[in-house]
Amino acid sequence: MIEEVYESATFVEKVRTLDRATLNDLVKDYTAHLRRAGLAMGLKPEEVDELVQNTWMTFFDVANRFEGRSKIRTFLFGIMYNKVRELRRDKTKHNHAEWNEFESRFDETGHWIKLPVAPEVFVERAQDMGMLADCLDKLPGQQRHAFSLRELDELTTEEVCEVLGISANNLGVLTFRAKTNLRECLEHKS
Repeated sequence: MIEEVYESATFVEKVRTLDRATLNDLVKDYTAHLRRAGLAMGLKPEEVDELVQNTWMTFFDVANRFEGRSKIRTFLFGIMYNKVRELRRDKTKHNHAEWNEFESRFDETGHWIKLPVAPEVFVERAQDMGMLADCLDKLPGQQRHAFSLRELDELTTEEVCEVLGISANNLGVLTFRAKTNLRECLEHKS
């Protein structure tokens, strides 16, 4: 579906009445975008899958209150952003990440779910993708979110500002600082 269709009064009414075809189209059109955004925010793939599912569940719960004052994309990313904040808040409360990471490598019988990658292969892959991801992870939260939503997910300035609850001026400052910090980090690593 094209974005203009998602902005019509008919579309808003279909969302509010939970029209099955409209909701199916939304899921098809935006799931990949939401997934990419979650990965860009530094979440693990399994966390992203759960995050996207939770985003859709919340959307379906509140869709009857959608008024069309913002674009549907902005509405979805706003829900997702709040879910990420909740997830990060919960993680800091229950920081057993190392143990969970270790446990997640084995099945119920104690066997490897996936054999570890050979060190040479791991190093080669890590150098290709890891530098950017590592540098993104080192950015302060607001800079990382602003950069990811604007540059990686290609949301408009207005959409990012609405999702993050900031002004366009503040977004400009955050993305400038994010780009500067990323450039310095990548130069340091190379």
